[in-house]
Amino acid sequence: MKKVSAMQVLIENPQATIKNKPKSLLPSFWSSSMFYMGPTFSMTSLFDLSDPLGLSPFVSVDAKIAFMVALLDKGGAVLARNMGALGVVAIQFSAETVTQNEDPKKITNYYQEYFSSEVNNPDLASYDQIIVFGVSNVIPELWKKLKPGGHYIFGTEGSLEYPNPKTFEAIGTLWPEGEATEFGWKFNSEELGLVNFEVAKIKKL
Repeated sequence: MKKVSAMQVLIENPQATIKNKPKSLLPSFWSSSMFYMGPTFSMTSLFDLSDPLGLSPFVSVDAKIAFMVALLDKGGAVLARNMGALGVVAIQFSAETVTQNEDPKKITNYYQEYFSSEVNNPDLASYDQIIVFGVSNVIPELWKKLKPGGHYIFGTEGSLEYPNPKTFEAIGTLWPEGEATEFGWKFNSEELGLVNFEVAKIKKL
């Protein structure tokens, strides 16, 4: 793979009309709508991408956050924790609703930058998907809010700890980078911004 700027990944805004993406954007190995910035990429090139609604064409997030967002199924209600304000924006690209704990003012400003209509973030009793960054174990209070059959996605720098295997089913994918763990996947690529990063997607039984 060509040398890239590894720490940040650009995620395409599906609500923005993007024509002639910069050729210096390199598709990630996990999503055709998420891009690494190649060595000749310049942020000023994004200013040339015109959108009739004035929406920002890409959101820039940490590579680990981007990878986790790509594991989400489209639609449904998502509960997000520790994903960062821009990570929440990326989740909102494909979710029906996102409940999150980020700074309300910051979130509102970002939503106005990326979405043409008002975004609803209700507090719900249960969720279709839960996504948590930077925590090694499944948080019991959040697990209780996950619907049976729903997915819990979590990742951290280090190793993950799992609940009773009788309570979940691992949802695995073979990736061209990294290696499988017992229930998830482990990356150790400094070049891709995925150093010592373990992530898992599990289905609640």
